Amino acid sequence: PAPPVAAITINGNAGGTGVLTFSGTTLIDAFTITSTTLNAGSGASITYTNLTGLVINGVSNSDSFLVTSDTTPTTINGSSGNDTFNIRANAAAAPLTLNAAAGTNTLNIGSAVPTVTGNTLAGVIGNITFNGGGNDALNFYDNGDVTAHTFNLSSTTLSSDITAAVV
Repeated sequence: PAPPVAAITINGNAGGTGVLTFSGTTLIDAFTITSTTLNAGSGASITYTNLTGLVINGVSNSDSFLVTSDTTPTTINGSSGNDTFNIRANAAAAPLTLNAAAGTNTLNIGSAVPTVTGNTLAGVIGNITFNGGGNDALNFYDNGDVTAHTFNLSSTTLSSDITAAVV
């Protein structure tokens, strides 16, 4: 089915458990996720509150996912194409899990991605888990921050004095 063309509002039960699962189309989808909205490129948004989880599924082709802010624990499942995950910010209480499928997938983290200049990592304060699925690239952009920071890179984790861990 096609993405919604009219605005939708979902109010979860405060203190309850409610997970919103949204799947894209077989076309190339461009998802935008904020702390209260999900847009699949149709121009109409799904507004949500009081959720305990958000699951977004790419279906096929080369989808893109832009997370500008996130306060709900979120899982994004890439599609079978070459997907791009752009993460600008996330909250400490909202772990973000990115599952890439087969293909050449790209994870970009920085405050202005997909633009590669003028970025900081200051807004990335929650844990991000990236499960690669093909020939994947991870790019971290902190070139807009004039303050010196310490980054620690191991074979499975990147952490710093300003961000949570990216696994």
